[in-house]
Amino acid sequence: MTDDGDSNQLKAILVKADPALRDEWAGLRTPALIRACARLRCRGGDDGDAVRG
Repeated sequence: MTDDGDSNQLKAILVKADPALRDEWAGLRTPALIRACARLRCRGGDDGDAVRG
């Protein structure tokens, strides 16, 4: 389990996510949100954007 600070930080990042992803993940509880984020992978560019893997 994560502590509240980690959970809040993860949810704060989601605020800046792509609107479609944000809408899809909006109702996820912290454990499900962590699993969803773990499935993302970097595109490999310098911008650090992630894509679903």
